[in-house]
Amino acid sequence: MAETFFYVTGSIFFTLSVLILLVVLIFSVVILRKAVSIETEIKNTVAEARNKITSFSVGVAGLVAILEKLVKMREEWNQKDGGDEKPADKGKRPKKIFVRE
Repeated sequence: MAETFFYVTGSIFFTLSVLILLVVLIFSVVILRKAVSIETEIKNTVAEARNKITSFSVGVAGLVAILEKLVKMREEWNQKDGGDEKPADKGKRPKKIFVRE
């Protein structure tokens, strides 16, 4: 009788341990799949941000090039005019701004 009890309890323990191991294995696979999908999403986001930064830097470089051309054109125009800047009108004063309290 005692042997039968030990066999039954041993088989129940073994079955429960196998079931728990299967549940842990299934959940670890699910967690691993989620981690891989998050990793690919992060990689895609980083690539997109890198592309945006690159296009932004190209845009800024284009603006700088245009500004350099404008400065050169202004220098050429000033040289054609004799190099003298137009004198500022010293007779005019800036308007004072009154603040009411």
